[in-house]
Parts: sequence; C-alpha cells; structure tokens
Amino acid sequence: GRFKIYIIDEFHQITTDAFNALLKTLEEPPAHVKFIFATTAPHKVPETILSRCQRYEFKRIAQSVVLEKLKSIVQSEKIKCPSEALMAVARASAGSMRDAESLLDQLASFGQGTVKMEDVRALLGVVEDEVLSSAIEAIVQKQPLDLLRLIAELSDAGRDLTQFLSNLIGTTRNLMVAKLGPEASELLDTTKESAKTMQAQAKELTEEELTYLFYLLAGTYEVMRRVGDVRTPLEVALIRAARREPVAQIGELIRRLEGMTPDAAPPSSPPPAPIVPKKNPTTVLKPKAVTPKTESKPKAELKPKPVAPKAELKPEKKAPEPTNGGQEFKLETIRSMWPMVLDWVQEKKMSTGAYLLESQPVEIAGGRLVVGFPKEFAFHKEAVEHNDNQKLVEEALKETAGWEGGIALEVREDLVSETPTPDVEESAPTPSSPPETSAPEEDLPAPPIIQTAAKLFGGKVKGKSR
Repeated sequence: GRFKIYIIDEFHQITTDAFNALLKTLEEPPAHVKFIFATTAPHKVPETILSRCQRYEFKRIAQSVVLEKLKSIVQSEKIKCPSEALMAVARASAGSMRDAESLLDQLASFGQGTVKMEDVRALLGVVEDEVLSSAIEAIVQKQPLDLLRLIAELSDAGRDLTQFLSNLIGTTRNLMVAKLGPEASELLDTTKESAKTMQAQAKELTEEELTYLFYLLAGTYEVMRRVGDVRTPLEVALIRAARREPVAQIGELIRRLEGMTPDAAPPSSPPPAPIVPKKNPTTVLKPKAVTPKTESKPKAELKPKPVAPKAELKPEKKAPEPTNGGQEFKLETIRSMWPMVLDWVQEKKMSTGAYLLESQPVEIAGGRLVVGFPKEFAFHKEAVEHNDNQKLVEEALKETAGWEGGIALEVREDLVSETPTPDVEESAPTPSSPPETSAPEEDLPAPPIIQTAAKLFGGKVKGKSR
C-alpha cells in the first residue's frame, strides 16, 4: 500500500513518556505514515497532541435505528425471532450496531435459526417486560406480598436481582415519560404493546409518587452494590414502595405551611423575654418596696427574683438563633417541612438523599437541630457526616425552611424508622413522642433486626431470644 496505518485504541491510557515520544513524530510525520487515535476520554489527551490531530466525534446509534436494522437482517436471513427479543438485543447493544449484530448472530447460531426469549434472557440476563409490568402493577395496587413472591421466583430461577432493579429503574423512567402524554410515546424504550400498558399504569401514579419511587429504587441500588446480600435491601425497598402513603405536592405543602405560620409563632413568651435584662429586677421591685429604703428588704426580695429570669432564659438557651425576622422555630414546623428538605437534597445529590430517608428531626437543643437515626441505620448517619454531606443538609434546611442554626447528627436507641410505610400500630411510636419506648420492646427482648422485620411485615415476635 501507499501508506502505513497505525491505529492506537484507548489512546488516553498511554503514559506521559509515550505522549512525549509520540509528539516528536507528530511534529514531523513521515509522508507514508498515517495515525488513527481512538479514545472515549479525549480530555485526558494532552492539548499539544490534540492540536495536531483532526478530530471526529462518533455518536451512539439510536435504539430505533438499531431495531430496524435487526428486523431487516432477520427477514433477509429468514431467522425466526419475536419482536420482544429484538428489542432486548437492541437495548443491550447500547447504541452499538456491531454489538447488536454480534448478539443476534450468537442467538441465531445457538437456536439453529430460531431465537427464543429464554435464550435471550440466558445470554443477556435481561428481565422481560411482563415481569417488570407485574412489579409495577403490584406497586400500584399496593400488594407487597405479590412483590415478595415475584422476587422469590426470580431468585429461585437464578436471575440477577441487581439487573432486575436496574430494569425497574428504567421502567420508572418510562412511566415518567408516559406521564407527559401520548405525544411522548416515541421516547419510550420499549415495544408498542408495552408502551400501552405503561401509559395505563402511569395514570394510576402521580408525578410525586413516581419521583419518590425513582429515588427509593436508586438509593437501594447504591446499597445493593455495597452489601453482600442483595435480596434483602430490594425486598425492603419494594415493601416501602407498595405500602407508601399518598405523597403531597410541593405547592400544597407550601400552602399548608403558609397557613400554619401564625400558629407556629410562640404564644406570648418572646415579648417579655427581651425586657428582662439583668437590671430589670431592681426597677420592677421599686414599686413593691413600700417600706423605707432599707437594704435588707430589697435583698430579701432579690433572692427569688434572679431565679425568675433564669427560668425564662432557659428555653432561650435551647432555642435556635432567631431567623426570619426574629421568629423562633418549633420542632413541629421543621418536621412538617422535612419532606421538602429531603427532595432538595435528593435533587442535589442522590446518594445523600437516600441515606437521609431514614432520619427525622427529634429536638432543638443548643441552637442546633438534632437529626436522629434509628440504631439499625447507624451507617446512614456516618455516611451523611462524610464528604460535606452534612453541609448539604444544612444548606437544604436554610433554602427550604429558613433554618440557619446548623444540625447535629445522632443515633437514637429509642427511635423507630419514620418512613412513608405505615408501621404496626401496636409497636410504632407517634411522631410527636420519639423518646418513648414502644411496648413490644419491653415484652419481646428480641434482637433489633428481628423487631424491624416484625414491624415491616405487620407481625409479632413470640418467645424470647437466646
């Protein structure tokens, strides 16, 4: 040939010394040599080399284009292949026509000209649309037992539960797209039959519920990657999704909070508080001292008086620094705005929002808001403390609730996870009284994990643990 062609794949991975040596060749290239550098990270290539190259950007092929190409191949090669199998292959190729044709060739060779959905699942590990649709339907109908049976079937069949959760997150995305209307159906990554089912299911869920479901599943995916047992976190997340309470809209919450503002103000304690400086007891006692100016009686009356200012000043030490025009905060006010804080954090950093789901404001002490975590979620508390996550929560409180006093993170032994799923009435404490210890803990001294399982499934622990 006229030219000698050198192709270097993953070009960004070569060493700095290699870049420097190659640069000398590129500055004065031989007339008979051509270089082709392929990379997915051009920002890692030195600018001195980029400036001496012609750059061509390659984009992924649209899934619809890949699907049409596979259909034409199947027709020309007379391969029997269902449409859902072609969709699964197109989705698994991730925009690469070469990978899509290679997968189709493997499936056709394995089935001797016939592609079965069972072979596709075995090769790709994908979850069929019917299983995902059944899971969403169980969430819509609030049937946690159906979800547990579905997970048991997948686990017994040796299916990858992490892949199932990943596909379920993608289905949640499709439901949110279907919520936009029929004109958005072309943006759904699924078949036409599944698209109709998704549009029907999307009508049964609000946008707030879909957003909650997405963040719940995404946070569970992060947890499953860190723990060895992937089944338990998935089952707990699906139970929470099925037993969710109605999620209020942000606008409605704001209107409620605006209506609560007059009631949230302290009754009458703030006005006298600033009028009680240290010199006030003497001025207040002057009209009471009717007797002549003897020092004994004012001293006798002054003894109890310093106690009164101290008694009035004690709440001020525990209360946060005044914000919003000097108005004090009540714990109930911040608790009512806590869902807005969670949404704000999840929008900024999804992993931090997932860890924060198990927390709840428990008290205001020393000018700081104490955010408590149940003892079984101590790992979540440690995660929020690291990597500036705590500063992100404080920023969320400032932006959504106007709280500027900072926060303190604590693990509370007597705290029960306050999630959207309703707990057993007999064992769950009310949100207004977190310090109280529930009765079943006294009668049933079982390990915490057993007690948590009993609350999730609405059961009772019988017998004492050894």
